[in-house]
Amino acid sequence: MTRRLQTLLKGVLPLVAIALLSLGLMDPDARFSEPFGVLWWLIGPLFLLVLSLFAFKTFRSAENWEYGALAATLGVLLLFLGLESGLRIVASPTLANDVALPDHPDFDQRSRREVVAALRAAGEEAVPFVTPTTLAQFREPHPFITIPTLTHDGVETHPLGGVPDARTVACREDGTWILHATDEKGFYNPPGLISQSRIDVALVGDSYTQGICVPLEDSFAGLIRQAIPQTLNLGMGGNGPLTVLGSIKEYLTQRKPPLVIWFLYENDSPDLVRESRNPTLYGYLNGATRPVLDAIEKGPLQNYFDQFLAAATAVEEIRNGKESSEVRRSYLLQHTSYAVYRDLKSRVLGDQSSRTLFDETLGEMSATVSAWGGRLLIVTLPSRTSLEAGLGFPQSKMLEALFKKHDVTVFDLRPAFLAQRQQLAQLFPRWGTHYNARGHALVAREVLGYLNRSGLQSAGGVSSRVVLRQTPPSRDGASMLTAAAATLPTLR
Repeated sequence: MTRRLQTLLKGVLPLVAIALLSLGLMDPDARFSEPFGVLWWLIGPLFLLVLSLFAFKTFRSAENWEYGALAATLGVLLLFLGLESGLRIVASPTLANDVALPDHPDFDQRSRREVVAALRAAGEEAVPFVTPTTLAQFREPHPFITIPTLTHDGVETHPLGGVPDARTVACREDGTWILHATDEKGFYNPPGLISQSRIDVALVGDSYTQGICVPLEDSFAGLIRQAIPQTLNLGMGGNGPLTVLGSIKEYLTQRKPPLVIWFLYENDSPDLVRESRNPTLYGYLNGATRPVLDAIEKGPLQNYFDQFLAAATAVEEIRNGKESSEVRRSYLLQHTSYAVYRDLKSRVLGDQSSRTLFDETLGEMSATVSAWGGRLLIVTLPSRTSLEAGLGFPQSKMLEALFKKHDVTVFDLRPAFLAQRQQLAQLFPRWGTHYNARGHALVAREVLGYLNRSGLQSAGGVSSRVVLRQTPPSRDGASMLTAAAATLPTLR
């Protein structure tokens, strides 16, 4: 018995630890892209290696093998409890902003859910902000909630917009919660715009495009709409390239706008690995997902979100320690089975690098827009962190090569922001990284100026330009704007 236990602790445990660690390091983008992956493929194996080293030293003397066995048993239990506790903290999607908050009189300390509750108590309808990213996470097997489904014409899918026709509690990066009214598909547009057949310009992207942290009229989408009234905004928080591709296929193939502008933020490319694990999102790339969202009426969408928000409330109660017997289960065991399932699924779908996925997604996006005679323009958005650190756009060389390969026009906004270096802080809110109203005004002014200079406001006829390293923009940019664009707020 002693020798078998010695063999287990001194031989098998190190092999298991090395195997898990090796599998994690072989595909770090996929394995370490989520908190569970870091816990399971890195922290756990390192703990087992330490435990094996302790056991090896302990078993050099046969007399104290009982202490070694006890220590090994306690060590395994501690590993399980540690992983379990870590997963309870980080593994579940949440709709609440319960991170450390600034202690400032101008900062609203209430969580998003508390604001929603207060508005409802006052007789006002309100819902928490919901992103397609969160919906995509809930589409995957989940350890403790019932996953709502949305089906139309025999196709199971999930929304790429938010709650339709709702008042959404969205963002408080400037201290006060911003509330937005969504359109009939859950996007930030004036009522009825998305139902119109004629769209001149469509904007796609993540929360920066959505304008989550400023009023609708102050967002660069709203300011561009002042110059080009038929501008549709399909931006949603957390959108990566595959979600953007899905938005184009779902909502633009029938409307056929002459110009589609993808506002590419710095973290969009890394989002691809996460997105590719969702069958619906990956299906927009390989053709397995048939677009049906545009045909779904408000009623079924609303029913879906009612179920989703009820499930999200259960998640929030679990995070806050208010677990019921129906949902109190082991995160570790559930997520272990889920990890095995997801690994098998990824092998069936085919794990791909972020570069390959971006290459294929960009090609499909460009081909989709070109098929109706439209043009795709990519506008790269700089982050506050990279601007303050003086860094360039991540993976710029790789992106430039792919933009050239697919003949995509690109306009880089980094020089425009760097031209405002002396007042850079004035382009961002006090407690966040999204652009404030002044930052949005800068984006709108530069984009409209570029459209006028390049002729992209008219359909077609524009050669591909890769300008990730372009020269600083002209100081007289306002002279290039249309009369409507000239009314944009001043930066000084």
